[in-house]
Amino acid sequence: MRYIKFAFLLLFFLLTTQVTRADRYERLYNKAKESSQKFALKTSEGRTFKFKIDTLKMDPKAASLKLEMKTTFLDVPFRPDNVHQFYTDYKQLLGRKFSKSNVSISTAGKEISELIPNFYRTEPAKIDLSRLSVQKERSKQIVRNQSRNVFFPNGLDNRNITLWQSHGWYYENTLDRWEWQRARDFLTVEDIWTLSFVVPYLTPMLENSGASIWLPRERDLGSKEIIVDGEKSSDGSEYLESGTKWEQSSKSGFALKYPFLFDGENPFQFGHAKTTIAKSQADAVAKYIPEFPKTGNFAVYVSYLQDDQNVTDAHYTVTHAGGKTVFAVNQTIGGGTWIYLGTFKFEKGKNPDKGMVELDNASSEPGKMVSADAVRFGGGMGNIVRGKEEQLKKLFDIREKEGWRTDTAVWKPFSSQRPRYQEAARYYLQYAGFPDSLVYSLNQTKIDYSNRGSDAAAFASRESKMEDYKDDYMCRGEFVNYLMGDPNGPTKAPHAKGMGIPVDMSMGFHTDAGTTKDSSIIGTLLIYDTTFGADTFPNGQSKWASRDLADLVQSQVVNDLRMLYKADWTR
Repeated sequence: MRYIKFAFLLLFFLLTTQVTRADRYERLYNKAKESSQKFALKTSEGRTFKFKIDTLKMDPKAASLKLEMKTTFLDVPFRPDNVHQFYTDYKQLLGRKFSKSNVSISTAGKEISELIPNFYRTEPAKIDLSRLSVQKERSKQIVRNQSRNVFFPNGLDNRNITLWQSHGWYYENTLDRWEWQRARDFLTVEDIWTLSFVVPYLTPMLENSGASIWLPRERDLGSKEIIVDGEKSSDGSEYLESGTKWEQSSKSGFALKYPFLFDGENPFQFGHAKTTIAKSQADAVAKYIPEFPKTGNFAVYVSYLQDDQNVTDAHYTVTHAGGKTVFAVNQTIGGGTWIYLGTFKFEKGKNPDKGMVELDNASSEPGKMVSADAVRFGGGMGNIVRGKEEQLKKLFDIREKEGWRTDTAVWKPFSSQRPRYQEAARYYLQYAGFPDSLVYSLNQTKIDYSNRGSDAAAFASRESKMEDYKDDYMCRGEFVNYLMGDPNGPTKAPHAKGMGIPVDMSMGFHTDAGTTKDSSIIGTLLIYDTTFGADTFPNGQSKWASRDLADLVQSQVVNDLRMLYKADWTR
């Protein structure tokens, strides 16, 4: 009996101890949770979005406490001083019962000190090497201005940056009309307002610092366009050759075959380029002589076939109203599209002494090939047709019968009737030779214009699937991917060869402009991604480098706005 009593007492003691420990753990956890809620409120003061707790983990002995905040906490610009302050505040709120605990604060699976951009980390040992560029040496730029006498080896020389403004004029198939993607606001629309920053200011600023800028929307703000090509040129313009003969390549090149293009048609597959052998001294010249409808500034674009056997220093000379500017172009990359050389002033009319582009075969790599295709001056009007399927089929029939002679009045109702620079990126990328299903036509049902089928009534009842709105915002990233190519190629074909252009940075400049009922400030928004797909880019660089860049840009913009204009500007 005595042993039974002892066993009963021992069991009672153990159960009581466990209950007491459980109670103690629950009290400690509740204390920690209450303190964590207060911490979230404290750090939310004065911010646009309120921070909230995601999870709180505490071990049974309270030796460690892990606070995971919801991902809105990523909006904080973490720096060594405020990270230290966050921990100080949190530990003070927790009190003495957690004074010996190992406390950590994290969000999105990252302890907050890991969210300090490398730029602000003062100790070399704490630099996150995975976020640094894996490219050891800068690539040679595709276009090099040989007439420039100022260089920036410690700046942006040999850097390629992709950049774009907001949306653009696009075809809305559900309404069968062209329209702006964004609402009219303060006498403008975001689709063109952001252009007024990106094209005349941000782009040349970066170019004047040495970078090459690639835009998926037309940069020339003029409505006039002149094409000069060995197969067909704009009226009054002329292509001439002298010296050693340029041979026609068997590979496709640009041709001014039609005034307007249907979905999926690539003007860089309508014709053929020409080639010649490079020599130490030029003995072959191709001259592109445009006839300008007016005096003004025109962007100059060249094109060629991309080939590993091409020279890396194709010699182009632009003769303009201000003199001559010489360029060396790396023709092993960037083929089959429009390559921007610069914007120059040209005088009205046809005058080779003040308006011409020359390509010769002089090179430091004799024996290799020089490629010559079309040259384009100016931005021009949009030339991609959109509309209901039955209408487009009829239009296709007219074009097949009459070709270039088709009255432009027939086409106009189906085109944007806007200068190309106002159009969405989706249309420019088609005109610039990018592949449809990989880059700009990602949400379309292809139409076989040449095959109506026997059942006309059934055909007429079908609606083509045109989602240009989605295509426009999705094509911009794929444009960057195709510029780079394998292994960074488009989503559908990451190992596509692409154009072989290394891209150092990519950024879209938007406003998402709107209004609030009380006229309060929404603030400056930066968007980046670290969660889609793998944790790293194909080259091995951590995607958290994107957050570092977003933080640095946003902090600079917000701090400037607060300093110069409005002290309570938000982020």
